[in-house]
Amino acid sequence: MQKILLTSATSYIGAHLIDKLKEKYEVIAVAKNIEHKQQETNVTWRAVELFDLEQAKQVMKDVDIVIYLAHSMMPNAQLTQSNLRDMEALVADNFAKAARDNDVKHIVFVNGLVPNDVNAPIPLRRNIEGERILGFYGTPVTMLQTNFITGSKGVVYDVVNMVARYLLPQQQQNIKNVCSITRIAAPNDYTMEQIANTYADFLNKVTFNMVESTIEGKYFEIKLLGLNKVLLSMKKMSQSSDSDRVVYQIVGGALAKAGNNLNGTFEFRRLVNSAQALVALQNYQPSLPWQF
Repeated sequence: MQKILLTSATSYIGAHLIDKLKEKYEVIAVAKNIEHKQQETNVTWRAVELFDLEQAKQVMKDVDIVIYLAHSMMPNAQLTQSNLRDMEALVADNFAKAARDNDVKHIVFVNGLVPNDVNAPIPLRRNIEGERILGFYGTPVTMLQTNFITGSKGVVYDVVNMVARYLLPQQQQNIKNVCSITRIAAPNDYTMEQIANTYADFLNKVTFNMVESTIEGKYFEIKLLGLNKVLLSMKKMSQSSDSDRVVYQIVGGALAKAGNNLNGTFEFRRLVNSAQALVALQNYQPSLPWQF
């Protein structure tokens, strides 16, 4: 029996797909929260953070076909500072790399309607970018375009609910898990090591040199000048880095939570076939209350 991995399995489309697929396939149903889900015949539920490349690789082991419904997915962080386009680019890149490394036979990308207009609005352009990223690493991709599903279980409801929670005043709270993803220019003749060094120089300039950011060997340190205090100390994760990706593990500093040796990651990742890169801070636990 072939094995199919289905992302966003708790969504409206995902739930209906499970009912049909489990009749003929073994289904790995992936969602962020599976607390109330029970295992059933031909369906195995897995809680996976697709913003984490290693988790994506592990859940795809021995999978034949993957159905990608992960667009507009949010990370598990309490506070996310990013836009949908950059988040979706990161997840799509993780997903495509994991499919390549596990010899997945096919990716089915369930997408929204995509116009042919190159000047399409950004929400539609990100759908085009997602398809391009998914297909870059060699796994065949089939895109299915769907219209918006309205009603209390449709994607329109989810989007409106998400926007409302973002715009309406929120009760102030201390944030203990932060995710921040942003897009920067990354000239094609620059290595990711050079991009990281350029970003460190940018941090110095944007803080009017009150902060000194330096990369020496495997270490990336951010210091507060005058007090000579290390704010963040990071060490390069060589096993997770390659020519298109440099990853640092946060290992110390005044802004890192004391007693936690795995206090998040800070990475620079080139976007495929582009002169752009993503800078992503993930699973960061600040030592001081992060309020909004």
